[in-house]
Amino acid sequence: IQNFFRLYRKMSGMTGTASTEAEEFQKIYGMDVMVVPTNRELVRKDISDRVYKTEAGKYQAIVSDIKERNAKGQPILLGTISVEKNEYLSQLLKKNGVKHEILNAKNHEREAHIIANAGRLGAVTLATNMAGRGTDIILGGAKPEEIQEERRKKKEESSSRDDPADRLEEEIKAAAPIVVNRSIEDWQEEHNKVKTAGGLHVIGSERHESRRIDNQLRGRAGRQGDPGSTQFFISMEDDLMRIFGGDRMKNMMDRLGLPDDQPIENKMISRSIESAQKKVEGFNFDSRKHVLEYDDVMEKHRTAIYAKRRKILHYPEKIRPEVIEIIKDQARKITSTYASGNTGEWNIDQLAKDVISIIPVTEQENNKLKETINKEVSDTAVEQTVTNLFEKAYLAKVDEIGKELMEKAEQAIYLRTIDRLWVDHLNAMDELRTGIGLKGYAQTDPLVAYKQEGFNMYQRLLVVIEDRTIKTLFRIEKRESEDEPTQTRQQSLLNRAGMMQSGASEKLAGGAIGNMMATRQSGVQTMVRKVAENISSGVETRGGASNNSKKIGRNDPCYCGSGKKYKKCHGK
Repeated sequence: IQNFFRLYRKMSGMTGTASTEAEEFQKIYGMDVMVVPTNRELVRKDISDRVYKTEAGKYQAIVSDIKERNAKGQPILLGTISVEKNEYLSQLLKKNGVKHEILNAKNHEREAHIIANAGRLGAVTLATNMAGRGTDIILGGAKPEEIQEERRKKKEESSSRDDPADRLEEEIKAAAPIVVNRSIEDWQEEHNKVKTAGGLHVIGSERHESRRIDNQLRGRAGRQGDPGSTQFFISMEDDLMRIFGGDRMKNMMDRLGLPDDQPIENKMISRSIESAQKKVEGFNFDSRKHVLEYDDVMEKHRTAIYAKRRKILHYPEKIRPEVIEIIKDQARKITSTYASGNTGEWNIDQLAKDVISIIPVTEQENNKLKETINKEVSDTAVEQTVTNLFEKAYLAKVDEIGKELMEKAEQAIYLRTIDRLWVDHLNAMDELRTGIGLKGYAQTDPLVAYKQEGFNMYQRLLVVIEDRTIKTLFRIEKRESEDEPTQTRQQSLLNRAGMMQSGASEKLAGGAIGNMMATRQSGVQTMVRKVAENISSGVETRGGASNNSKKIGRNDPCYCGSGKKYKKCHGK
């Protein structure tokens, strides 16, 4: 996902907890993190963590602290890391007679109301990490004008949906006891009482692996210059403590004879816990960075392929010169493979076979080609002969099909070939990524090996794309049909070419070629008889049997060239 965001030329964001992740923002995205000063001075008190030997002792201490503060009327927000622990603490509070509200993303309808009441005198609210974030908890509860505004909005929404008016009244009555008719003076009086009681007190039932989440919880208190306080309760049985030496500290507390409900409260311990959190954050960052380093290899492939596709989509007139260059390159490869060095070492038969695999020729033309090559005295002359043969055959094909229609066919077939082979390349790279770690046993950096092997695979991908595209284009044929309607002929062309694709490719191929066909004379039907996927399993020349003329076994390779068995591909 990092490379997805990197596609944006300009990027920015705003959050209250980005400072702890500043290093990652800089190294991954090259973005600086700037801390904006608070609107009003922060007067919140962050009390040192309380550390207990057991989880049971910690929970009892939390309940005792809540009862003590609740007796003074101070509103309390208790944060937990899961719904299960949220509900467990709720049961403990019920047993101790403490009235409270639960905010755990299950009470969707009452969530806004619970938050509005969370800052009132004597309010106790239990919340999970997923709930209540980014919302001001106003001391004394929501202001009367805010409540009336919310009711007005609900009425408008209700009327716009043509809901009965009494349904709204029922929803308001069903809400927990929020006093909507109190005056602004009553609210101000309660607001002052809550401030005198110390403001909102936030309790964290345990530390999280990320400081960012802890800071989110702390940030519920002391907003906009209001008084408030926060404190975390920790036990040696918490997940974070178990990972970073909690057992050793628990054994030490056992040797000292400390009871389960005896806390250790020291800033040095809080700093040690924060150090453990930094280690976890660093480990997670390294993991994400490691994944990104591997994805950067694919990103380079992706960028190059997408650039190639965009060029084909937007500049179809430039495809034919590229095709001619590919043809010349094919001639060079064939010549260098079978006709290099001394003439006595040339393999003319195999050279002719490779030529036939690209352009369909008759037996007579094949024999004539062999005779011509045998008369040549240098590999340069052979290369020129093969190049001329390819160019002449392709230009003849263009004249046969028609320049304009051939341009559209070149575009569609090229895109089709790239899309299919790109999917295969992605799967191959995933398989390479899965097993590349074994290179470490050979004292080789797996990432370096992945880059090298990935580069080689990408080069092979480009070669296969060009090879299949050229072979397919050489097998386009023209047929005459007087009776078939124009629309049917257009559909026949697309179906036979295998160019019907989903999404944008389907619209491109269907619209471009279809519009061109509509302008041509109604008596001529041009169709593409052979498609790129047939190349890998041996495309037949003119007069050869088609794939449909013989029955394909269920365990035979599929005719589409995917490499899968027929029963697992088109034979499903």
